[in-house]
Amino acid sequence: MRDIGKNIRAARVRRGLTQEELAERLHVSRQTVSNYETGRSRPDVEMLLRAAEQLGVDVQVLLYGEPLRPERRREICRLLAEGTALLVLGSGIFLLRQFFISIPKDLDNAARIDGAGEFRIFLQIILPNSVPAILTVGMFNFMGNWNDLLWPLIMTSKPETRTITAGLAMLTGHGSSVTPYGVVMAGALISALPLIIVFFFVQKRFVEGIAMTGMK
Repeated sequence: MRDIGKNIRAARVRRGLTQEELAERLHVSRQTVSNYETGRSRPDVEMLLRAAEQLGVDVQVLLYGEPLRPERRREICRLLAEGTALLVLGSGIFLLRQFFISIPKDLDNAARIDGAGEFRIFLQIILPNSVPAILTVGMFNFMGNWNDLLWPLIMTSKPETRTITAGLAMLTGHGSSVTPYGVVMAGALISALPLIIVFFFVQKRFVEGIAMTGMK
């Protein structure tokens, strides 16, 4: 938290602005800017975007003190990927495990009596019956990646390469006192369309996966 404050202060000094001038541009009080710089409070993503725009630097400079070098970018990408994988795998494994134990054991026993092995039981009985749970996990993962904001901000340095979620955050965090709500609402609709389309095609299985998980 203190590093971000120090980076904001350093960028402000390089820009030749006082705390009062920066506060006026960000439409906040001077005390708020002082709290950011001393680490007593932390700016949110929207405020970081606004500060980066007004200070004429990339948001990476406020986060890390300098633009990310390629090796540092790859390291952060790896760490974020590992953390995301752990969260996704943890929730996905729990959801699938709860669904698997809800499948009647009689199906497994009947297949064993017919001479089926464990691998065949999984492929021909467990997997087909688990389609709702698999689609549910896939839907959650897709939503999480589609709505991700922090990773695109860290990994990109040009506005034209950022995702629509980051673009919406930049619109709402614009330094102007007037937010273009029409453009923001249109962008939000475009951002939601892929999720609506995916849910439209998998809604039946998705609801089944949620409703049946953990039931016996």
